[in-house]
Amino acid sequence: MIAELAVHRQPIVDALRDIDAGLGDELADVNRWGHDLRVRMLEFAQRGKLIRGSLVAASAAAFGRPVDGAVYTVAAAVELVQSFLLIHDDIMDEDPLRRGSPAVFEQYRRYGSDHGFRHRRRFGESMAICAGDVAILVVFAAISSIEIEESTRVRLMSLLAREIAKVGVAQMADVANGHDPAPATEDEIVSVYQFKTGRYTFSLPLMLGAILAGTDAMVVDALCRWGDLQGVVFQIRDDQLGIMGDADQTGKPVGSDIMANKQTLHRLTLFEAIAGTEWEDVRACFGRDQLSPDEIGRVRRALEQTGTIALLDRRIAQLRSDSAREIAGIGLGDAPRRLLDAIDAYNAARDV
Repeated sequence: MIAELAVHRQPIVDALRDIDAGLGDELADVNRWGHDLRVRMLEFAQRGKLIRGSLVAASAAAFGRPVDGAVYTVAAAVELVQSFLLIHDDIMDEDPLRRGSPAVFEQYRRYGSDHGFRHRRRFGESMAICAGDVAILVVFAAISSIEIEESTRVRLMSLLAREIAKVGVAQMADVANGHDPAPATEDEIVSVYQFKTGRYTFSLPLMLGAILAGTDAMVVDALCRWGDLQGVVFQIRDDQLGIMGDADQTGKPVGSDIMANKQTLHRLTLFEAIAGTEWEDVRACFGRDQLSPDEIGRVRRALEQTGTIALLDRRIAQLRSDSAREIAGIGLGDAPRRLLDAIDAYNAARDV
């Protein structure tokens, strides 16, 4: 699916640059940090795979709308939503690495260190919070300037605001799960997957593209439900890659989710499976500040040997089947169905 979406990458980058050109001068006129931020924000947004933005364009095209400047502006805006969320997420997760490079808070921490600032870590985190806030506000400024029907623009902005708010509440649950000594339930974990990941990774881009194409509300609602389920698949795979994957591919430190004691379905299922077995010692690896390669390797073997990976693979198969039922019988054309089939296949097999 990545290859199929690649055609949209450069136009989205161009749209990001247009947004920067349109609003960046205003930010730069405020003070020196305005220029500093526009450089960092543009670089950060372009460094991603641009999947979410590409899905906006692919959805609009699949539902029959010519992919023009308005579509690519919305696509670029979705990538800035992604930037906003990731910049803040890295602060909360204390992950200094993002997309193979220093996270934004780490970039500013290093700036503070290089220039003799006091409380350098606090400076870095504070600056990154501001950067994320600016990114999300730039999103709405950009969409407000698109030359489309007023009713469509209002619908787009309303949908964005509501869905981003839901991501924020889901993020609060994720943060609480990381601090609460009581384990999160399966339903609580899946809710975070659905609303923190699924809605803005799949539901939101697909819905935005369909709205731009003037698609029927019933179809848009079905895309939302389909995206929710596919988002859970995506997050299960993402968690697996976070433990089993390679840092060069994932762009995150190996074992960071284990050390953070992140409440995932992998952790929950593994803990249930290891009780009273030879693998019970791996429980102590979760939440440790440092892990050796051997300890990370033992956690990986436990996930495989206890059948945790196989069990979650079966869960993925069921989610895919459920998502297929959500779009059955709503009269999707060939192009939308091909797009959804490609996303489904990518999600099921992705390794990066």
